[in-house]
Amino acid sequence: MFSKIFKQISQHKLAAGVILLVIIGGGYFSYQKLVGDKNAVQYVAETAKKGTLVISVSGSGNVDSDDTAEIDPGISGKIGEVKVALGDKVKKGHLLLTIKNDDLEAKRVQAWIAYNEAKETLGKAKLDKLQTDQSLEDLLEQKEDNPDSVSDLDIEIAEQKVKSAKLAIESAENKVWSSWLDYNQAKEEANKREVTAPINGTVIALNVKVGDSVGSVSGATGDNQTTSSSNSSLITIANLEKFKANIALSEIDVTKVKIGQSATLTFDAIEDFTLTGKVVEIDASGTVTQGVVSFNVKIAFDTKDGRIKPGMTVSASIVTKRKDNVLLVPNAAVKTEGGQTFVEVLQNGTPQSVSVKVGLSNEVSTEIISGLQEGDKVVTASLGGESTAQNTTGQGQQFRIPGITPGGGFGR
Repeated sequence: MFSKIFKQISQHKLAAGVILLVIIGGGYFSYQKLVGDKNAVQYVAETAKKGTLVISVSGSGNVDSDDTAEIDPGISGKIGEVKVALGDKVKKGHLLLTIKNDDLEAKRVQAWIAYNEAKETLGKAKLDKLQTDQSLEDLLEQKEDNPDSVSDLDIEIAEQKVKSAKLAIESAENKVWSSWLDYNQAKEEANKREVTAPINGTVIALNVKVGDSVGSVSGATGDNQTTSSSNSSLITIANLEKFKANIALSEIDVTKVKIGQSATLTFDAIEDFTLTGKVVEIDASGTVTQGVVSFNVKIAFDTKDGRIKPGMTVSASIVTKRKDNVLLVPNAAVKTEGGQTFVEVLQNGTPQSVSVKVGLSNEVSTEIISGLQEGDKVVTASLGGESTAQNTTGQGQQFRIPGITPGGGFGR
């Protein structure tokens, strides 16, 4: 009886094992199919097509104006009036501010007095000359009428007085001229107390207020008044119609740039905004900063925009070369091996290496001179292609099925 029961149990266990093997086998083959699909290589391809290849160099800098005036009157004193405000538009000759300095007016008056005194001295010298001329003439006539009444010495003395009078006139004339120059200089210095605009433009910096002291002395002046150095700019005026971008380029990039080349400009302070311009000036010598050489390039704007301010940070992309209607492929499609340049062209889903001759390239595309046709599909990347998957339970391990030994027998 027990043997019969054991036989039934064994038969049921064998059936269960067979069923389990069928399930595992189906899962294994499904897994292999999944791994096989994963291992299939997929290619990313793009079409070779004709277009425009643009090559450019880039740099950054600041907005500047070629027509800018830094106002420094060059005299000392206190600010009496400020006639402009920041942002005001002014014309050449417009009064900007006044400076109080009584000494300058006193020097102007003294110079004017000295000039008039010199003119009076000249007048007297000319009168003396007339008198000495007349005296000499009288003596000569008297000697002619009565030779014994006038000695030769009298004549020599009279002639010497004429010469002296002539020299006095020359001296007085020189004094008049020098005093006139002194007066004009004093007048010019005095006139500096009224500071006017030297150019048409807009006030973009105003560094002074009423009561400030200006001159060569720096430091506090008391009563909360400040003192400006004579080297500082009180007011800055710029012609906003003549803005330019002052861009720094590397010594390598600047060799590719020429006057007249087009540029695209972007501004850190103005989002989603670009301007176009043209290169108008290239520095002849570079600037060395921490061992790095850079050259300044000026770019004139093609259009105006009121949002652009002097000093703004600007970036420029300068077009150095442009080729139209050329065959282009992505840079990722071009490969070089053993000194040969080639691309992989998809033919019926399979990549075929094709030797090509390349031309110019930029950061995105490469020009193909020969070897490809427009419309060819070139491989830029491949996905997949891993080696056969390892057992997911780890290297050297096998699937463990309860009730089945590693050798494949059934347990008892």
